[in-house]
Amino acid sequence: MAADMDSEFVEYALRQLRILGVVSARRMFGGYGIYCDEHMFGIVDNDTLFLKVSAVTRLDYVSAGMSPFSPLASKKPMEGYYELPLDVLESPQKLAEWGKKALEVAAGPKAEAGRASKQTKHEKAVDALESLGAISQKWLADAGIRTRADLERIGSVAAFKKVADAGHKPSTNLLYALEAALLDLRSDRLSAEIKTNLLERAGLGAPKKVAKPRAKRRS
Repeated sequence: MAADMDSEFVEYALRQLRILGVVSARRMFGGYGIYCDEHMFGIVDNDTLFLKVSAVTRLDYVSAGMSPFSPLASKKPMEGYYELPLDVLESPQKLAEWGKKALEVAAGPKAEAGRASKQTKHEKAVDALESLGAISQKWLADAGIRTRADLERIGSVAAFKKVADAGHKPSTNLLYALEAALLDLRSDRLSAEIKTNLLERAGLGAPKKVAKPRAKRRS
């Protein structure tokens, strides 16, 4: 624990996070960086704990209604860190699970390499993005995205935008399919909340509802 700690919340967060190992807090701008094994996996700002996320683990936070770390209102949020739900922070079991994932993301390529060496046949198929159609795979390749690792590194929204920047005109179906591929789901299994979040982050806005035609009255 930092010697100059002056925040009760930081002290509380560190006590809770001890289930992950030896943790410490270091001053960072107006808040604190949270470290374990020299990996920064969290941020405390305004008595709020944010943990590091990947394109996949971010969905846990989005589904819980959490927002990304936004230190300055005039700048874009830091999508790499999301607010941790309070009920998770207060639950040792949940915190151990969420915290471990954050540490794996913070560990970076080495942790990814370790997991890659243990890939199953199913995981290799997903890595090849075989869950997407041939046209989608070609468009992604044109944008420099050929594997699941490529997709995880930048996330579904950035990948969608790269496809558009490559000269293609992708529909929202591709955006949903990319997110579903990361979650190993069919795109029609994505919740309405996740779809809305994807549209907002892609700058597409919410889909408009088509009004149903009224039945004609019989005279």
